Formats: sequence, structure tokens, C-alpha cells
Amino acid sequence: MEKSFLEKQIEKQAREQLDREYFELRKFVVNHPIGGSLHLGSKILFTSAGSGTSYPSVFNNSTKDGEGTNLEAVLKKRLERIIEEKTTILLKKIESLSYLFD
Repeated sequence: MEKSFLEKQIEKQAREQLDREYFELRKFVVNHPIGGSLHLGSKILFTSAGSGTSYPSVFNNSTKDGEGTNLEAVLKKRLERIIEEKTTILLKKIESLSYLFD
């Protein structure tokens, strides 16, 4: 079954929010004195854009693969949660307008 326009819009907004949250996480970790030095095995966790480092990173700038971590599952669960939250908010707003249609 094809998704409705509303479902597509909710998912689009949820993905945009997830991208912002992931960017904020990377920015925080890279700029933090401890987080910027964290490694997972032989790889640094995050590298910042234009850092000039040649260290392989677990989370690079172009992907969210998180090799060797559960990042993919965490992102999927977070996306589902955001969609659920946005849907609930929208349904409450629609419900509050129901008196207009009675």
C-alpha cells in the first residue's frame, strides 16, 4: 500500500529532524575535549570536516554507517519515535478542531 501525502510529509520532517540531531551529536563530540579524542579500536569516533586528519573514523562526514556499533539500529528506532511523536501531535491538533465539524 502506498503511503499517503500526509505520511510522506511526516516521514520527511522526521528524517530532517533526525539529520539535525545527528549533526548536533557529531558537532558536540568533535568539539568536546574528551569526545574529540575517543576511539573505537583503532578508529577515532568522529572526524570534523576539514580537520586535515587522515585517521579513519567510525562515523565519517558522508555516511551514518557507524561500523562496529549499533548506530543503524539506534537511528532507525529514533526515526520511528520521531514519526510517532509527530503523528501524535498532529492527531491531537485535528482532534481539537473536531468541534467545528459536529
